[in-house]
Amino acid sequence: MNKSYIVIIEIVMVILVAVYSISTWYFFGRDPKRKAVVPEFNVPDNISAMFVAYINGERDSKEILKIGILSLILKGYISEVDETGTGNKKYILNKKNRDNLKLRKETLFQEENNLLDVLSENDLFGNKIGIIGFKNRIVHFLEKKYKRMIYKNNYLFFVPVISGIAISIVFILLKLLQGNLESAIIGTMFIFILLEYVHGMSEGILKFLYAAVMLGIIVAVMMYMEIYLGLSLFILGIIFLVYEKAIGKYTVSGRRKMEYIEGLKMYFETAEKNKIDKFETEEEKLNYFNRIFPYIIALKVENEKIGIFKDSLDFLNIMGSYAEAQCYVNEYVDRKFPVFRKKYIFW
Repeated sequence: MNKSYIVIIEIVMVILVAVYSISTWYFFGRDPKRKAVVPEFNVPDNISAMFVAYINGERDSKEILKIGILSLILKGYISEVDETGTGNKKYILNKKNRDNLKLRKETLFQEENNLLDVLSENDLFGNKIGIIGFKNRIVHFLEKKYKRMIYKNNYLFFVPVISGIAISIVFILLKLLQGNLESAIIGTMFIFILLEYVHGMSEGILKFLYAAVMLGIIVAVMMYMEIYLGLSLFILGIIFLVYEKAIGKYTVSGRRKMEYIEGLKMYFETAEKNKIDKFETEEEKLNYFNRIFPYIIALKVENEKIGIFKDSLDFLNIMGSYAEAQCYVNEYVDRKFPVFRKKYIFW
């Protein structure tokens, strides 16, 4: 194929991909408008503490598991009992609540239900295989939930962009391989497989070296083949990187949930204890604390919780049962699951 034709095709391809990227971003990739974020006092009724932790950036499945266990304790699905003849306390499933399907539907989120189902009746962590299985899949489960409810990556819109880059690479390889179309297509497929592999790599020196090598290849194309070919490939690469970040968008309900979580965190960080004081009885304060505490842990604002509660009620007495639960679960998990020893179960 005539060299001038190849250059023209490359330029047209860059223009088409650029127009397509801007157009699809404008119509499908812009985030819903943000509302003003205000401190939120009430516990969210449509999102679990485990999911809040994931949205807040937690990816350690052990930490998410801990928050789930804490939530089940505070919702009454795990009870504290005295061990017969020893005077020691242990924690077991509250069978009455566990078997109450209506109560579970009203008070538990799907991920909490799944966790409850793998816990054993008289020995919480007796089902070791089930617990490990839950731990291994919980982050993947929450990731799918996040992509379904909160943030759409809109990867289907990438097909024309990737196709444009593929056509550009094919033409460059055609020139390099002196018109061998079959080899050019095979080479393009290999390059995209390599790109997919590198895209999945963790950040670090390997990714940096890969980017340096790819940039070197583009410079070599510009210097030794045709400057317009290398420049078009470079521009398409930049468009791809920007488009990947820009085309994803929050759903409207996802944006509202994110704003609510920001407001909840703002409330904890400002420690507005006057809101706590609106409760008339200690029981009301304790009930509120039971509902809010897993979200405090999920948002990693544990220090602020003392500022909010200790002046409003007998904080040490309330925390006593949770401290005992913490000691029990930590000791038990250390014994049954040595891999968990690095971190405490609750905080």
